[in-house]
Amino acid sequence: MNRQFTTLQKIIKFSTARFITGFILAVLVAVMVTIQLSSIKKGVVLGAPFLILGLVKLDYDFTDRKSLSKGVYTATLLIGFAALTVVLSQFIQNQSALHIGIINLLLSVLVVLCVESILLGITVNLKWSVSVSSIFLVLFGLINYYVYSFRGSELTPTDILSIGTAANVAEEYSFFLNGPMLYSLVLLLLSNFLLSGLPRCNYKRKIRLRLIFSLIGAMIVILFANIAPVKATHSYLQNGTIDIGCLLNFTLKIPKSIITKPAGYDKTVLERLERQVDVQNTEDKKQPDIIVIMNESFSDFRVFGEKFKTNEPVMPFIDSLKENTVKGYALSSVFGGGTPNSEFEFLTGNSMYFVPDGAIPYQQFIKKGSYSMVSYLESKGYETAAYHPHIASGWSRPTVYPNLGFDSASFLEDFPRDNLVRDFVSDQETYEYMLEDYFQKKEKSDDSQFLFGVTMQNHGAYDYPEKDYPASIKLAGYQNSYPDVEQYLSLINESDKAVQYLIERLSKAENDVVVVFFGDHFPNVNRSFFEESHGRGFETMEEKMLEFKVPFFVWTNFESQEKNVPLTSLNYLSNYMYEAGDMELPPYNVLLKEFEKEMPAINSQGYYDAKKKQFVSRTDNTASDVLRNYSYLEYNNLFDTEDRSKLFDFGSK
Repeated sequence: MNRQFTTLQKIIKFSTARFITGFILAVLVAVMVTIQLSSIKKGVVLGAPFLILGLVKLDYDFTDRKSLSKGVYTATLLIGFAALTVVLSQFIQNQSALHIGIINLLLSVLVVLCVESILLGITVNLKWSVSVSSIFLVLFGLINYYVYSFRGSELTPTDILSIGTAANVAEEYSFFLNGPMLYSLVLLLLSNFLLSGLPRCNYKRKIRLRLIFSLIGAMIVILFANIAPVKATHSYLQNGTIDIGCLLNFTLKIPKSIITKPAGYDKTVLERLERQVDVQNTEDKKQPDIIVIMNESFSDFRVFGEKFKTNEPVMPFIDSLKENTVKGYALSSVFGGGTPNSEFEFLTGNSMYFVPDGAIPYQQFIKKGSYSMVSYLESKGYETAAYHPHIASGWSRPTVYPNLGFDSASFLEDFPRDNLVRDFVSDQETYEYMLEDYFQKKEKSDDSQFLFGVTMQNHGAYDYPEKDYPASIKLAGYQNSYPDVEQYLSLINESDKAVQYLIERLSKAENDVVVVFFGDHFPNVNRSFFEESHGRGFETMEEKMLEFKVPFFVWTNFESQEKNVPLTSLNYLSNYMYEAGDMELPPYNVLLKEFEKEMPAINSQGYYDAKKKQFVSRTDNTASDVLRNYSYLEYNNLFDTEDRSKLFDFGSK
């Protein structure tokens, strides 16, 4: 007994430095928790363990021990902290790790073990590898939650390319710490403080250790590479975190982010598609000026049903447009954010359905000489210009716009900023700036003009102080209060007034003008509002697609056919522009028009099958002829630089 006590005395040590560190951490945690949760009791309870752990430091020498004891110790720390990391990465998002199921839980632990193994193989430092892995992955869970809160969808592998844009707009959002976040961060800090007091494990044969853990990491990577094609991931709302776990869901998306050639794609396929395009008679075809407005977060909540009611009409002028107007709804591929993907679909005619989940084509696929509506119109003699009253670096637009064929681009620094709504350049000022540029160019040149404007006024978040921006539109008949929705609707009402100004100015223009107006995506407002407006949750594909259904119109200042379009999608929208303007259809759009007959709407979530009269989810992996042909066409346009079809080259004359 005395020998055992003596052994414990040798192992358990007191360190003044550790005690002081524990005391400081205890005070900091107690104060932070007390302030955040308004509870002194909780502050003391969560701070006390740091003080207790500060009294103890284990000093057990593994240097000369048998490999078995080192192995057991190493495995215990790796697996223990991997499991803890999975639990905390879920809990920090107010989700339970148990809810994802035992299989997903074990796979999530493997994800963490892979990261730990790679770091251990590099550093040969057990405690450092475990600590860095746990901190990084738990904070990843926190970032995932913030991303979901701000835009309504979770973090994806391709979001890494969007860090610069995220930094630009981050100041517009309110970051917060709720109870689960605070508890998780405290437990993360406590577990790492505990880890710092555990014995080191000195490894003699470091080369062998590196090989072992490199092999373990490689085996886990191979495992996931084989699981990914068959295990479905989630991209809708927060379903990935809730049902699969954020770490596993993100990991499974990595191999799916790699571009692969569609099955059956070859030169003969393109030759067949080229033969399907009829040679058009271009005589007497017009070349009107074109002004396109992609309005930030512009949507119409009436798509949810008759329960949506307000104290006054939200968009009375747009509703009144009938003469020389094509109106309807188009499916966007993004919700709550991801504006450039809507730009991409409209300007190129390509669909997000065929690119990896979470991809941002602007930052990944648009290179010098990429083909688009812009380069096509430029080949027809148009002068082209883009306008976006926000920071130029957002979504790599200063590089992308020239690559698409724009002659010039104007960003925030070019606008006078005399008319702000909240802290953004208003739609009214955006249109005034564009029209001034347009009329100046028309005085100098007879060339047709193509103007593409992306507004900023309606950008989230919608929690601007009521005293500074009182809501003019109020909801009627709702059980709950939704101040963010009312602020958003008031912004849409401002947009409607700006559209009236735009149309009235252009109706007096001497030149023929086509105006295209559409929203890029739904806003990310209180989720309960959507469900109360709809009367239930969004379970079926048809219900889910409602949240991607944005309004659009195509108006001309000359006589054109009036039409109502119940549903299309942004990738097809250019066809309505060309037809309203009595313009020649590019060969690419000739095929798009054929695709639309069998597949009237398509987005990142799925498509509408005209024959079956129902929506088909992207996860169903169906492969109709029209879907295959579209995938071949898009792959050739975006990725096949060696054998790109000259006929479908938007810049071909």
